[in-house]
Amino acid sequence: MSNAIRKVIFVVFSLRGGGAERVVAQLAESLRHDKKVVIAQLCDMEPFFKVPAGVTHYRFRGAERGLPRYYGLLRYLRRVFRRERADVTVAFGETISPFVVIAGLLAGQKVIVSNRASPLSSLRGRRKWLNPLVFPMAEAVMVQTHRAVQILEKRFRGCQWLVLENPLEIPDSVPDDDGRANVCLTIGLLGGQKNQETIIDAFAQSAPEHWELWVAGDGPARSMLAARAEQRGVPDRVRFLGEVENVFELLMQARVFAFASRSEGFPNALAEAMACGCACIAYDCVSGPAELISHEQSGLLVPLDDPEAFNAGLKRLTTSPELRSTLAAGARERTRSLDRDAISRRFLDAVCAMRERTGRGATSPLPGRNQR
Repeated sequence: MSNAIRKVIFVVFSLRGGGAERVVAQLAESLRHDKKVVIAQLCDMEPFFKVPAGVTHYRFRGAERGLPRYYGLLRYLRRVFRRERADVTVAFGETISPFVVIAGLLAGQKVIVSNRASPLSSLRGRRKWLNPLVFPMAEAVMVQTHRAVQILEKRFRGCQWLVLENPLEIPDSVPDDDGRANVCLTIGLLGGQKNQETIIDAFAQSAPEHWELWVAGDGPARSMLAARAEQRGVPDRVRFLGEVENVFELLMQARVFAFASRSEGFPNALAEAMACGCACIAYDCVSGPAELISHEQSGLLVPLDDPEAFNAGLKRLTTSPELRSTLAAGARERTRSLDRDAISRRFLDAVCAMRERTGRGATSPLPGRNQR
């Protein structure tokens, strides 16, 4: 079915280090072998993610603000769309998507919009009224979880929905529990909805004394979190690692991965930890963890904002090698369907299947998603 698609355009604000940008780079790398792939940036920022060989890369070099910027961007996108005439065009990022949809309509190019943030963010601020007006004009709205469709479909009436999880690089092999350290790891921006204070509290209360907590990432809450570790009496057992270029090296060392975020689109860090064979515990936040973790099979899923349950779960993981091994094996099995090439194929097949349907508003069925 996907042979009908020969050229794909990805529109993204930049290729700096972020979740949507990472997905674009991964899909481009996978698709470039048998498709023509084009990436169109809406700024002139140098890429953080490497543009794969053979991928056509455009960067907007016009005005940076005000009406001249929007006029320049409109001309730029129309020029790219008319020059490339792709079979599929996807705008990554909810903020830029309405503008890209309008530009596509003016150029005769259908656009799929892709929302990679928490679906709750779509119901706030300007997005709450603008995007429900514009997104029905798009060919489809692509989100990361079925829970996101349930949250958004009543507000975004008339939209065609596609569900596509984020692609991962799946390691061929990972160390077993005996080959890892007594480390509980968490990764993410320090602050906001990531809620690392819950993890520090649970670690201080529940983890044996010979365990360490590694906190990878940086952000505005770093000093507050360090003070919290001091208050909880574990400053020597909590290590703040800052930004880490290769998180896979950490994930291969840690026995446990803890994730206490209160809101997600699709938790890449959790998915990567599962793929690397960590035993994982996560809050059941909106959205993502529940579609990755089957409780007691591929991880521990804890009711949101239930610190006592989180404490109890972390204690189980840090004291039971048998449980860790069982959950790590289940996690590896679950994430096999998130392999980069598998996700790329599902993306193309889902678009083709959507175009074959005559109805509106249905969610494209994708194989391999977690059933609960």
